[in-house]
Formats: sequence, structure tokens, C-alpha cells
Amino acid sequence: MNFHLKEYKMLIKAFYLCISLITFQLQAQMEMSVDPKTSEIKYDVIGNVVLLKGRVYRQSGAKAKEEELGIKFGIKAQDIITTTKNSFIQIKLVDGTTITLAEKTRFNFQEFKYTTKVNRNVEFNLMMGKIRINIPIKIEEGEINLKTKTASFGIRGTRFLANQMLDTQGNSIEQIAILNGEVEVLSRGEKKSQMLK
Repeated sequence: MNFHLKEYKMLIKAFYLCISLITFQLQAQMEMSVDPKTSEIKYDVIGNVVLLKGRVYRQSGAKAKEEELGIKFGIKAQDIITTTKNSFIQIKLVDGTTITLAEKTRFNFQEFKYTTKVNRNVEFNLMMGKIRINIPIKIEEGEINLKTKTASFGIRGTRFLANQMLDTQGNSIEQIAILNGEVEVLSRGEKKSQMLK
């Protein structure tokens, strides 16, 4: 009977160690700072993983090592997210935007300067693959842009799908389907943009 008690105590210790490590990891992801002017608490994450299937990786900067993501992991500005075959991820940003990346997608949260939900400067880069973006709160100040290899899309408050792929000769092909709202398209090297509804 004494033997079982020792095993039980060891299991309890191992359980508490696992919980402590998980808590530490979550706290390390959600570092906070205090704005000296407004005394508001600000977190360094711009969003969190809300849905995930399969293996999805984050690279914090172009030269950083990749790490596998999980539910509730924090996403930071300049993170590059890569989904593998048969995987997807959905990320909810602090401004209410939801971004879903399909399998075999590479996406960069290039810039994210957030003041309020209606005042923000955001630049995303779809490097490859398919995404669905829902931006429910229209901006009043700043801009939201999605870049691909050959075009830039200015977004106001909308829902749309985008696809970035290469054809058999290596030419870049971009597709966009607007579900709601409007998107301004500017091809690289062009001066005049086009509004899509």
C-alpha cells in the first residue's frame, strides 16, 4: 500500500509541474506593458489562435526559428504563419478581425499599429496560399492593406477571400472574391487603383 501512495504523490507532482510549465508558457507569450501617457495596459500580442487543425508554424521574423502553434497562442506583429498539408488556422485579432489560413499557406503580419478599433495601420502579406479575412469594424483613420507578389489591396471593412499561387511557368496569380464591402486594388508598378465591390 505504501508503494501506491508513492506513485500517487509522484503523479501529483508531475501534474503540478506540467500545469506550471503551461502557465509559464502562456504568460511568456502575453507580455504586457503600460502606456506612460494613458496608464493603459497593452499586450505585445495582436491576436490569438482560436481554431487550429494539423501542424501550423510561426516564425517571429524572417530569420527566426519556426515553432509549432496551438490554441490560444499569441500572435505578434511581424510573425510569419505557415500551414502544412491538411491543416488550417483561424486567428482573432484585437481589433475584431478574423483571419483564416487554408492548408499550404504562408502569411505575414508585417505591420500592426493599433490605437483603437477604428484607428489602426495594418499591413498583411499573403506570400502563398489561400486566406479568408473578415474585418467587421470599418476604419476611420489609418489603413489596412493586403500585399501579394503583384498587387496591393486596400481594405476598409469587409469580408473577402484571397488566393496567391504560381502557375506551371512560375508566374504569380492572385485571385480575390469579395463577399461583403469593397476593396481597392493597385497592381505593382501601376499608379491608378481600381475599386472592387
